[in-house]
Amino acid sequence: MASAKGLFSAALGRFFFTNATVTEVSELGRNLRRIDLTGPELANARFTPGDKIQVFVMGEDMRTYTPFNWRGESASLIGFVHGEGPGSRWVKTVKAGDAVQFFGPRGSLDVGGITGNVVVIGDETSLAVARAFSESKRVSVVLEAQQPEVTNEVCAKLGLSHADVTSRGDVDGMFDKLSAQLKAGATPYFTGRAATTQQLKQRLKAAGLSFGGKTKAYWADGKRGLD
Repeated sequence: MASAKGLFSAALGRFFFTNATVTEVSELGRNLRRIDLTGPELANARFTPGDKIQVFVMGEDMRTYTPFNWRGESASLIGFVHGEGPGSRWVKTVKAGDAVQFFGPRGSLDVGGITGNVVVIGDETSLAVARAFSESKRVSVVLEAQQPEVTNEVCAKLGLSHADVTSRGDVDGMFDKLSAQLKAGATPYFTGRAATTQQLKQRLKAAGLSFGGKTKAYWADGKRGLD
């Protein structure tokens, strides 16, 4: 069933959406797909790495993505298939030639004021923002993943050479890697699963480590489609 947000967006879409066409869909790894877009309207957008767009998916709802490699009339997204919601169904079925409509880009996370290194903490849903940040900063990632080996390979494909990937739920492993990054002076950007961010911050505070940075949860247990 379409959400109220999706129905409202559909009604306004013809006035406010940006239109694009899918040029290619490629497999990055199991359940991870790169979706390349093109269209003259993209060239008119004001984009800063870390911005978000909200894609109208499956004719019924909105899902938020972080574009990267936005150059003139082209941009790319990463879709992660998890569950059976409209976002996952769209990522599984989208193909070259499909029309795409979205709101944005709009501000979400920004590294413009950061002078040193950045560490992105999260999971598979954090890969795109890390890739976007890497266009202007030296970026490390500390991630949890369903398949760490696969996600490590995806990081390499995306040019994220400083990657530490643990099994999902391995907060101890993430804490060890993140602590080392913070002690080296990196600025943290907490993304991905809300509960993992909460646990990591509690551990950091208990250890007396200051961290600052920014936080943007992409999903939470029992919820879907977080903005």
